Amino acid sequence: MAEPELSEVIDSSSEPREIHLDVAAYRAAKASDNGERISLGELLSERDAPTMPGDAALIASEIAAALVRADVDSDGTAFRRFIQLDENLAAESGATRFSFTLTEPAPTGSARWDTAIAALCAYRLNSGSLPIPDWVSNRNGNQQTPWVPPFSRYNSPVDLAQVPVEFLRGGILIQASTLESE
Repeated sequence: MAEPELSEVIDSSSEPREIHLDVAAYRAAKASDNGERISLGELLSERDAPTMPGDAALIASEIAAALVRADVDSDGTAFRRFIQLDENLAAESGATRFSFTLTEPAPTGSARWDTAIAALCAYRLNSGSLPIPDWVSNRNGNQQTPWVPPFSRYNSPVDLAQVPVEFLRGGILIQASTLESE
């Protein structure tokens, strides 16, 4: 029986997430058959990555939409979407977690939110010892003007010792406890 071609692997999957993981498995099998070593980044290349439900690109677009509305709860909505991205990343591991960060998000219209999204992706990828996509590394933020995302009318002071380094680098002041699910 002949081995399937990549296009046949893609056609046999119905969900974007399944397609992406099937492509990675196909590449890994081909490399193994040829006695080659392949990195996780090569397995899951950006050109093959669809926008997945709840991935960084989709959540960033939802944050952008909330910010454009500029209503009384736009900051709260943006923060809730940000926390949803955190929960999506935390719930997954390995290649699936990494795949949620492959597609570079379009700008939200706020450099601070863009930096916060990148910092969150770096934080969750580092926690799983996963590679960091270039777009995440290239969003630096500004340590000179730190920002606390407005998640409540009652924001309390931030303990810098509790802010993960990925956020501190970009001047985003979110304590690790804020990212823990209840």
